[in-house]
Amino acid sequence: MENSEFELLQQRDIINTMIDGKFLPYLSANNIKDLGMQFGYNLKKMKEPVSRWKLMEKFLIDLHIDNRTNELLNYLVSPVFLKDEIREKNSINFSQINVDSQKQIIINQKRNEIIETILKHFNEQLIFSNKKMFFNNEIFSISDASSAPKVIEHKDRIDNAYITSLVDKGQNDLLDKDFDSVITKARTLLESIFLQIIFDHQQEIKQNGNIMQYRNKVHEILGMSKTKDWNPNVTKMVGSLNTLVSTISELRNNNSDAHASTTRMKINEAEAELILNSSVMIGIYYLKVSDRHK
Repeated sequence: MENSEFELLQQRDIINTMIDGKFLPYLSANNIKDLGMQFGYNLKKMKEPVSRWKLMEKFLIDLHIDNRTNELLNYLVSPVFLKDEIREKNSINFSQINVDSQKQIIINQKRNEIIETILKHFNEQLIFSNKKMFFNNEIFSISDASSAPKVIEHKDRIDNAYITSLVDKGQNDLLDKDFDSVITKARTLLESIFLQIIFDHQQEIKQNGNIMQYRNKVHEILGMSKTKDWNPNVTKMVGSLNTLVSTISELRNNNSDAHASTTRMKINEAEAELILNSSVMIGIYYLKVSDRHK
């Protein structure tokens, strides 16, 4: 059930942030009506003339009644909805970028910046009601301004079936010689596992795609930070583990370095398969250590 605080989004300043084109794509009256139809609401029944913000207000009211406000918010910050906005405002020519994963990296980076900006502007209004909006695990929530954000679990749990499915897809990529996609899957697996462990232990972290930050938080939670009391062999093993995670988090193939700040390295089939298998073994290890702490 959607909490009553989502009614606070129906105020004009917040609606303007959604539709005025400053941060999100501009929504004309027809755009809003079409969006309403897409969600199953006929806003064309409203008597003309009607302002854009009144149309959006009615849309938000209808969505809130049906506990669907989050669906709209997620759509407004979805990569599909934001892609053209990101390209135009950042002068990005996606046709000149040959690797899909590189495009996705750019889109995700800019999308995160947009979400942070939107939250800032929403919260500048919500603070007057002593409320604050949070965004984690692709879900928006509104809580008291003085409270910590609610921890919301991933929709898909990382388990043996999930890992097996990802490995199968990675093997298909290997057969197709799509080694860049293999690396992306390896990174995604580690990122997802680290985030799951963090949220399983009721902790918070900024979701910015920084695998090393996630890993450091996991080490803090699981007590895996090295100390002088450790057995030397354990210290050596954890050090090697850290090196593997660091390498996988930084690795790009010869086309996928979004910032072109380091020497690019071509990845061949053997290395791509090694990276995928290493990610699986590392991920399983962290999940088992996490289970010991429950």
